[in-house]
Amino acid sequence: VLSADGVLSDPEPLVRFKGLSEWAADYLVVAAFDNYAEKYRYQEEVWNRIWENLHRAGIAPAIKRQEVHMFEGVKERGLAVATDPLTLLREIDIFSPFSEEQRQRLAETMQRVEFTADDTIFQQDDEGDSLFIVVEGVVKVTVKTSARKSSDIARIGAGGFFGEMALLTGEARTATVTAVTDTVLYEITKEHIAPLLEAQPELSDSLSEVLARRKQATETRMRRGTSKRRQKDDLYDKILSRIQSYFRLKK
Repeated sequence: VLSADGVLSDPEPLVRFKGLSEWAADYLVVAAFDNYAEKYRYQEEVWNRIWENLHRAGIAPAIKRQEVHMFEGVKERGLAVATDPLTLLREIDIFSPFSEEQRQRLAETMQRVEFTADDTIFQQDDEGDSLFIVVEGVVKVTVKTSARKSSDIARIGAGGFFGEMALLTGEARTATVTAVTDTVLYEITKEHIAPLLEAQPELSDSLSEVLARRKQATETRMRRGTSKRRQKDDLYDKILSRIQSYFRLKK
């Protein structure tokens, strides 16, 4: 629930197990929003996130069918598919330029890491060379706005990722990321991805396009008098140059 767009962290969401009916396990979910006019959109986002997390855990919602009452719990196969590294890579746009064989190689080398609630995964301005994919749990992204103030700008749940600029350009971390709940992540480092780019340098073009599109979408300050197309082109050129320099690729 905390990873859903619009949900307030104060007061915190409330989830309570209400008991078992003859065919299902019932839960109560309560969340607070700061804009009542967006109530239905926020509710839809909460249910989407619940559905996504159930899927990642290999849990299918209970469905009443005629006289057969069933509650379907964790399935070994469903859990394995939902949390399989290759499945996660297929769903992330950053890795869309890679072939299935290249994604398979990454899936075999990426590392599983775990954090408990309130653990800091990395801090703003830290050096880094890796990207993290959220398998389970929620993390929050915090940015310093001044020497004494910081602001939470995002929460990322199952299926989300962060750290792509550090992975592909080596730039310092632009935010602090902290585990909100017990969290399971997969980490991909420069060491894992370098052989793929060295073997196929032209991948840097497609990666720059994806990164520029993502960065433009999250920009909070846009230069006045500059068209969106020009902004995207500038970002693309800058990111491409950084990737080529970071991995020492031929331009």
